[in-house]
Amino acid sequence: MNRSRYSTPGHKWPAALLRDRQARLDYRINTALHIRHLLLVLCVICSTPTEAQPPAPAAPQERIVIHAGALLDRPGREPRRNATVVVQNGRIASVQDGFAEPPAGARVIDLRDRFVLPGLIDSHVHLDSDRAGIEGQLASVTDSAAM
Repeated sequence: MNRSRYSTPGHKWPAALLRDRQARLDYRINTALHIRHLLLVLCVICSTPTEAQPPAPAAPQERIVIHAGALLDRPGREPRRNATVVVQNGRIASVQDGFAEPPAGARVIDLRDRFVLPGLIDSHVHLDSDRAGIEGQLASVTDSAAM
């Protein structure tokens, strides 16, 4: 077999890889995926703090009042109609029926014509699902005349 210029001297290829072109491609794809996973783990490890962080300075008390036309806050039950959500320092402090009068200095968000789902986080991401793209890149390298 014609060895790649990326081969490590003395590297022993498994016998199946010496005979089968598809097996070589699968081996390279799996190796690339393992390297990607290792790099991802390394990035996560390196981004975590290694010593305790000093406490953040106290932020001013921020209060937000959200007037919701429909509020889904109880799984499996009908949504509440005309509700008020009070958020204090980034956390939901209370949920009240009806549109409550906001306290002085509170920021009001008017969603009377909207459906509100408190606490919903959009965490939809694809970290490792582009297998076809990786296969295409590897095929172009293995099919090149340089090998």
